[in-house]
Amino acid sequence: QEYINITQVDGIWSQLTISYIKNIALSGRQTRFNCTYHGDNGYKSQDQIVEISPNLAECPSQALNDRQWPATRVGHTAYLPCVPESPGNISRNCDYRTVAWDPSVTINCKPVYQVSIYGPQVINENKDLKLQCVVVYTLGNATGSETFVWQRDSQLLQTDQQGKTTISTIDGIQSTITITHVQSNVTGISQNLFTCTYMSSSGNQSRNHTVALYPSQNPLITCRNESADGYSWPETVTGFTAFLPCKEGAIGNASRACLLVKISKQAKWDIVSTVNCVSPPFLNLQKEVLKLSPQNNNATSALITLQGITTTSKNQSLLGGDILVANAALRKIANISDELSIDLSNVMDFVGIASNLLEISNINGWNAIQREGPGSTDLSKILESYFFRAGFANESITAISSNIVAEMITVNTETEQSYEFPSPSKEELQDDPKLKWTEENQIFIPSSVFQSYNSSTNVKIISFVYKTLGQVMPNIVDSKLRYTNSQSLETNLNHWIPQTRLVSTSFYPPLLTVFRDPVQFTFRRQPENTLQFDRTVLKTTDEIHCTFWNYSIRTINDGAWSSQGCHHKFYNSSYVVCECNHLTNFAVLMRLSDIKIQEAILLSLQIISYIGCGLSSLGLGCTIIVYAILWKYLKSSTNKIHLNLFTWLLISNIELILLDIVEPITVLCVIWAAILHFSLLVSFMWMLIEGIHIYLILIKVFDINEKFRYYQLASLGIPFLISGLTAACSCGIKGIEFYLSSHGCWLSVENWIILTFAIPVIAIFLVYI
Repeated sequence: QEYINITQVDGIWSQLTISYIKNIALSGRQTRFNCTYHGDNGYKSQDQIVEISPNLAECPSQALNDRQWPATRVGHTAYLPCVPESPGNISRNCDYRTVAWDPSVTINCKPVYQVSIYGPQVINENKDLKLQCVVVYTLGNATGSETFVWQRDSQLLQTDQQGKTTISTIDGIQSTITITHVQSNVTGISQNLFTCTYMSSSGNQSRNHTVALYPSQNPLITCRNESADGYSWPETVTGFTAFLPCKEGAIGNASRACLLVKISKQAKWDIVSTVNCVSPPFLNLQKEVLKLSPQNNNATSALITLQGITTTSKNQSLLGGDILVANAALRKIANISDELSIDLSNVMDFVGIASNLLEISNINGWNAIQREGPGSTDLSKILESYFFRAGFANESITAISSNIVAEMITVNTETEQSYEFPSPSKEELQDDPKLKWTEENQIFIPSSVFQSYNSSTNVKIISFVYKTLGQVMPNIVDSKLRYTNSQSLETNLNHWIPQTRLVSTSFYPPLLTVFRDPVQFTFRRQPENTLQFDRTVLKTTDEIHCTFWNYSIRTINDGAWSSQGCHHKFYNSSYVVCECNHLTNFAVLMRLSDIKIQEAILLSLQIISYIGCGLSSLGLGCTIIVYAILWKYLKSSTNKIHLNLFTWLLISNIELILLDIVEPITVLCVIWAAILHFSLLVSFMWMLIEGIHIYLILIKVFDINEKFRYYQLASLGIPFLISGLTAACSCGIKGIEFYLSSHGCWLSVENWIILTFAIPVIAIFLVYI
């Protein structure tokens, strides 16, 4: 039985309530309700159609195209928001006739896109300026009816008849403006603000780009136009970075810095960085991996996808951003996996994917990544973590790929057996000619190491031998290693390169005590002509070290090469045998040194220096002798200042002449640099004091005879504080290499150390003026 209740308030509001409503329509499920309002000026009616279903039937929750539609009553519409950052919604009807979801989805989402401007940031006047405005759609597509509007300092730019300004548009997603012989409206350096406005049916979006115009009479040092890695890089001023849209449909931008070579004062292009480029297959993978969890562990599908998209042809390489996405995907899979979810095919795929990432063709991508944080070192940790989580109790598992050979084996500590990897008896390694690189690179762990465990334990041993990881890893070394067995400044440089393959072994559970007997590694040295480094500025040396990657050293790359606990037992031109008292990633590093200046040029510079400093010393010495002989006639405050100035200049010149003698001895070289720093600052201080002295006796008319001791205190005290603190703090905190120049016994010009000399000298000249 229906119950009806009607209420009315103040003659302006009425409510009808029907409890236990029934369908009284003759056909269908719709009932028309009518409300008529009667007033003094007449009446007005309004109808409302209400569908009365016989029950509460609904369409169940359903996943479609990566979206989850909620349960919805029949005859109603479900709404979901568009993807993030896109305004609007998508909708889907629950059909009351079929009590099922409508197969079609209504999309009411606006396109999502990003506008970017690419071009130089600095340019000389009378050069041709070319800017590109590029639109990248992440949702939807351009229709071709979109337009671009260019402005320069709020002034509209259009193609002119003279051809000085040309604007072209391609497919509604790219516009290029070219200004020939660009001119400035002001004298000197001018900042020009270029604006690109993209007008589409979904709205307008603008992007600004500032270009500094330098006068043509002050030519800038630039990297010339060049094609590299499939990009056409525009002329770029040193100290700036050029950006271009990623190629082949990838999202983001590629970058390349223009560097200034300090010695030659010439411009040089850096490597191409695609760290911010991600291609569509890896974007889709990223979405797939985000859904993975311990409860939803569909890692097998993700690994198969990764295996396919990381496999490249011989002359191709992965984008830096793709490498980062793949690395993050492997980390996620390793973190959510356990021994029940990992099968043998997963292990093989995991190693194969890591091997694909470590192809030598990807070295530029890894180098760009490792300038900002961990890269290949993180990948080796992920591999080890995945194998640790795998089961296969009491089984020996070997995974083989083109760049990695991995093994996992369980050993009981009571068996008193030694361990060897890679085992010479492995048929898989002997039969494949492509794996010849694993030969003569081996780790041997004596049985006494396993006896260090306190009780009978099953130890899981995880080992890897890498073909290319050593070349890909960063060449940063522990500060203690830089100066080991090196007394010549020539080799005290942070230039190292692995000359062997990299071998890694770990125990689970780990052995926390020091090994009773050392672990022995045998490495085959790679021919020097196969090592990859810049041979125009570096050369090989005879110095090698048995090293490991020490993750406990805090660096931007999550560790550094260290020789702690390792030493070489034997080496010749072909092999190196190392012994270490711990386990991790091992390789043999060779030290590189700067190529010396050509002998003829070096000899000319030495002759000029010796003659110049020698003549200066001779003149200063004669002047000091004359002053000493005639001192009773020349004695005055002004001449005292001159005598002190000449003396310290003579000391500085003598130090410069003797530089080559002290340079081979590192400690003496540091002391000499500090003394030279001090004596030069003292010389400049006496120049300042002379100016102050002349000012006092001529302008202020002071008697300064009794103030001379303050002159002496200032001339020695201030330089002593500056030079002493600089040497003590920089050498004590940063190390000798940070303090010394790589080209002699003087302050380093690679960092702020040189400013401790330059700033006081500039300040002295400013005060003098």
